[in-house]
Amino acid sequence: MLMMHRSFLSSVVCMLLGAITISACKIEVKLISKTPSPFQIQVFVPALKTKTERFTFTRQNEQQIFVIEGKTCNNEHWLFKTWKRVEGDNWVPAAERKVKLEGTGWIAVHVNEFYMPTFHDRLNIFCSEGLCY
Repeated sequence: MLMMHRSFLSSVVCMLLGAITISACKIEVKLISKTPSPFQIQVFVPALKTKTERFTFTRQNEQQIFVIEGKTCNNEHWLFKTWKRVEGDNWVPAAERKVKLEGTGWIAVHVNEFYMPTFHDRLNIFCSEGLCY
């Protein structure tokens, strides 16, 4: 009986420590172009009241990396929004994707030929409420 009690207490302590650890985030986002067509992408993190600059990609396999850091990053959906170039240097909205992200680690975000952000490899990042594959 005493062993079961200790095991239960250990489980509760681990869950509490996990909850405390997950309450803050430091996420390195690796943006990778998978299209030869020019596009722009911007990331909005409403829970932290922040957004990135608009990153411009001009060729396939080009990469940009940025870090989002704060508390409770997953209180609201992150918005990944893309624009495509039309007629000269005019940009129009192309696609967007929403997910919730949390953790301390990195995630790779590819932008395909339809300008859709897709989530691929990740390390120590919890992704939910969206297409996280």
